[in-house]
Amino acid sequence: MARTLRLMAVALLLFSLCDLLPYAARADVAGVVQGTFTTKDGAPIAGADVTLTGNGHVQSTSTDARGAFTFLRVEFGDYELHAVKAGAGEAKAHVSVNSGSRISVHLEAGALTIIAVRAASGGTVSGTPVAVNGVGQQQIATLPSGSSLNKVVETLPGIVSFSYNEPVAHGFHGVTYALDGLPLPLPTSANFSEIVDPRDVDSLEVFTGAIPAEFGGQRIGAVVNLNTKHANDLQYGNHGTLATSIGSNASAGATFTDSLHQGNTAAYLALDTNRTSRGIDAPTVDAIHDASNASSQFLRAIQTLGKRDTLSLDALNAYSAFQVPINTTRTSTDPIVNPAGTDDNQQEYSRFLSLAWNHTSRDGMSYIQIAPWSRYGRVRYNPDPAKDLASYIVNPDGSTTPLQSTYQDRAASYVGLSSSWFRQTKHHGIKAGVDVARENFASTFVVNQLDPTTGKPLPPFTDNPRQTGSSVGIYLEDRYNPSPALAINAGLRYDASTGFVGGNQLSPRIELNLKADEKNVLHVFYGRFYSAPSLEDTRREAVIAFNGTPPATEPVYDLVPERDSYWELGLAHTFGPGLSGYVNVFDRTAVNVLDTTQLNNTPIFALFNSSLGVAQGVELRLKAQLANGDFWNLSGTLSSSQVEGLSGGLFNFPAGTVAGATSFQPEDHDQTVAANFDYTHVMGAAKASYVSLAGDFGTGFPVAFESGVARLPSHFTMGLAVGRRAGVVTPSSMGWKLSLLNLFNDPYIIKQQNGFNTTQYAAGRSIEFAVSLPF
Repeated sequence: MARTLRLMAVALLLFSLCDLLPYAARADVAGVVQGTFTTKDGAPIAGADVTLTGNGHVQSTSTDARGAFTFLRVEFGDYELHAVKAGAGEAKAHVSVNSGSRISVHLEAGALTIIAVRAASGGTVSGTPVAVNGVGQQQIATLPSGSSLNKVVETLPGIVSFSYNEPVAHGFHGVTYALDGLPLPLPTSANFSEIVDPRDVDSLEVFTGAIPAEFGGQRIGAVVNLNTKHANDLQYGNHGTLATSIGSNASAGATFTDSLHQGNTAAYLALDTNRTSRGIDAPTVDAIHDASNASSQFLRAIQTLGKRDTLSLDALNAYSAFQVPINTTRTSTDPIVNPAGTDDNQQEYSRFLSLAWNHTSRDGMSYIQIAPWSRYGRVRYNPDPAKDLASYIVNPDGSTTPLQSTYQDRAASYVGLSSSWFRQTKHHGIKAGVDVARENFASTFVVNQLDPTTGKPLPPFTDNPRQTGSSVGIYLEDRYNPSPALAINAGLRYDASTGFVGGNQLSPRIELNLKADEKNVLHVFYGRFYSAPSLEDTRREAVIAFNGTPPATEPVYDLVPERDSYWELGLAHTFGPGLSGYVNVFDRTAVNVLDTTQLNNTPIFALFNSSLGVAQGVELRLKAQLANGDFWNLSGTLSSSQVEGLSGGLFNFPAGTVAGATSFQPEDHDQTVAANFDYTHVMGAAKASYVSLAGDFGTGFPVAFESGVARLPSHFTMGLAVGRRAGVVTPSSMGWKLSLLNLFNDPYIIKQQNGFNTTQYAAGRSIEFAVSLPF
């Protein structure tokens, strides 16, 4: 207890300078599991013991006089439900829970029932059967690319891996992250680092569609819920792990974790550091000047205050530094030439702190959560001015144009409060919440450029605002089951934001799931979304083109909120025990799309508004858990994403530069076909050893920026992992993992320099070996 309190005190001291976040998002990542336990003749079995086990959690309750039971707050994931009473018999069921889902299960003594939220077996239809996908800790640990959160997310349908490993969902930028139920978004300009180490995640859940009213207020192409450690995950006593890794590209890393569980107190601490000489996508196959290093510290502490109250603390601190890769010789795919030794680099800082109080009612059918939270983010781009200005681009006629030198130091601090209330009744699951936040932003930004005619310096362009903004999100939703065959999930959300440009919107959401038969569920969803740009993503320019003449007018901060209408129609199907899948058709129309381009010749992503955007597609997923413990997943997406017009965030944009200014054109991240698969075979004592094979296919991105249909080549890569999970055979058994990525050594081209994107090649074959030692 004393040790945990000291950890809390240290974390509070380390993060006391942070402020909090301007985004309204959901404040909980739990569902409800309820049901009845009866004899085969339908007689209720009262006083039976019921347990729900999975994801490291064990919850227990008992049936009432009607044989009914309820588990009010069940974290998303897969569970086994077990009911037993001496002399009456027992029953088991497998249930799959989504955030906000309401699962109803009827258990008959002596029976084994298979229930799946995404499918339709059992007695009811509940939850969200399509467009919501979960990845458990075992799959994260065994995937060849399991050390990258973005790579894990990109294995799911509807997600495309874009420049610098950015996940793009359903044709639009912007992924909302939630850490243990509270929002933790990543600024667009901090596009190199990852938000959290996936090895600290027990499970993750991704909404690409059917997004409930709890989410909104920011760019919401997809929502990624991250569950870290909970009290039931941590063994009593003091336990930890020391892990180290080495690999190709001079990569090396070390991780230290320590957990403590004594009485009503549990805590988990993780310290991580890593480095590599191949940090981000480079303009050459053999990367030049591409080293990176990163370190992070994460603390989660949970205090049980009584039978009905808990207090949990999350604290995260992260730092990353990246060299910006260069090209010293003109190539057929990259006309930009940098002097040898050019030393631009980017530094990214992130801190997050939250304290959540949860209270459950006496009858166990409702709860409230109140959570203040804060975040600090800073991105600094350090140029090499002399060599930047000596860099040049070779024009089609053979002439050259000097490039710019860019410096930026942008920092934002946020403070906010999330609150929610939930009540479960026989047919309804009603939830309401209010999220308020305030952001303080400061920027220093300078662009220097030479006159292409005289070679003399032009007046520098600056962007040095100090701005405060706020956001409010209010929502009400109801998950209503009028009959065992029908689930209606309806919600209404109001968002309002202030900043450089303000706005507001009332957004309805409605989802219907109809059980057609024992194996099929029909699904339909419609919703509207409001996405306000954060201040730290707002600039008074996304494109700067002086062309030797200073601008006649000063730019303004005219980036405006995006407003989306989205619908989807899907079918979920249960093929049999352990095998389920879905197919889903989606359509998204957006006004004032918050789109991105690269700023000048840097890899910095900058936001601008496209007037109108349309994304359409069809996606599918198959998910299997075999009787021998093996598991596999297959996902695929066929889609199109186009935009038309330019409506905000642009400065001195040359007329006629892109066809998309006047007609619909493919987005630069438009990928027609994306597909992923993975298969994991488990073996040995306690099934701790494994072999995992994964593959990724994608058609090429457009060659030009919003101009024409020409495409870069497709790619197909595979990864392999062999290893043993630590602490499974015995608490002290060593773990190890050998990972090989891009087995066929295909450093395919991701983007080609076109004035708006720099040339980028994927990394070739790499190998990593890691060892984990529990203590």
